[in-house]
Amino acid sequence: MKRFIFALAVLVLSATATAQMKVSGTLSDVNGKPVAGVTVSDGFTCVQTNAKGQYKMTTSSDAVHIFYSIPAEYKVSVKDGHPDFYKRLDKKVKKYDFTLTPAEGGAEKQFRLLMVADPQAQCPFHVKRFERETVPDIRAYVDAQSLPCYGVTLGDIVYTEGKHKTNYLMEPMRRAMSYENTHLLFFQTIGNHDFDEPPVSLSKGTSTYNLAYQRAFERVFGPVNYSWNRGDVHIVSMKDYIADDNPDKFRYHKEHGNPSFTDEQVEWLRQDLEAVSKDKMVILCLHIGLYNRMRKNCNEVRKLIAQFKESHIMIGHTHFMNHNVNAYGTFEHVHAAASGAYWWSCVNGDGAPNGYTIYDVDGAHI
Repeated sequence: MKRFIFALAVLVLSATATAQMKVSGTLSDVNGKPVAGVTVSDGFTCVQTNAKGQYKMTTSSDAVHIFYSIPAEYKVSVKDGHPDFYKRLDKKVKKYDFTLTPAEGGAEKQFRLLMVADPQAQCPFHVKRFERETVPDIRAYVDAQSLPCYGVTLGDIVYTEGKHKTNYLMEPMRRAMSYENTHLLFFQTIGNHDFDEPPVSLSKGTSTYNLAYQRAFERVFGPVNYSWNRGDVHIVSMKDYIADDNPDKFRYHKEHGNPSFTDEQVEWLRQDLEAVSKDKMVILCLHIGLYNRMRKNCNEVRKLIAQFKESHIMIGHTHFMNHNVNAYGTFEHVHAAASGAYWWSCVNGDGAPNGYTIYDVDGAHI
């Protein structure tokens, strides 16, 4: 019996490890013109479209989506009030095409970024506060602007912690942040409280518990490691912690508060940045602050983004403001939370009001 169980386990793992897909597709504009030089990725490998707008790649057995890095010269496509740049992989589908719309007037050299850290909804009442306080404020601000505006969350959109399970709040929070409500297109970043609740299981296409825990977020908000472009700015969102390899552990993320990246993430980032000109600005959106910590692969990530004309790291997690310039000259901005002190009042722990931070971008400079 023991031999049979062991053999079965080997067969299951082997099936998971070989579940790769050869996919292809074409990126073209609304007039059918091919769009060349665009990065297409599954979150593990990056390729670029050729002169005919075509790409081919073999996806990772762990990949959930295929997506493109939105070029600066094209509009952000919209579906159901959210950026539409990815498709969910289906083993029955081998071809994934994307249609892009050229931006009127070309790339937006000037625009505004709204960074929203830690909405952190722990219950329906918190969703209501976000809808009644944060959302109308954002909408009023955006409506008053003459420059284009884009939004980025910095993680902890909800608050799953141990036996307190809040994945059911992801969908209402996504609806709250829709373009219809905020007049803003939001790009999402995963936080440590946006993980699936334990226990989780390994299924076909998920080789580690670290990946299994992020599947709930991916189902609602899309890719975890991805990039997009506006003007002279390349913007990246990444997960920056590694979950415990334990399907039942309620304190399921390693060393709460310490950032880290897998080797696969670093390789993805290296490939993604290879296609970006060094005279651009790179903004890396994470949840947990890197500061000058030397946790797994943190220094490799710092070095990769420091190659560019200007680099910034955007952070949430702490629920108070902080600023740091690391050894490579990259400015790390730590943001007060939209939820303040976990929606207990209207302020964060340092007295900053519940809210968000606005950045003016001009060329390759903030």
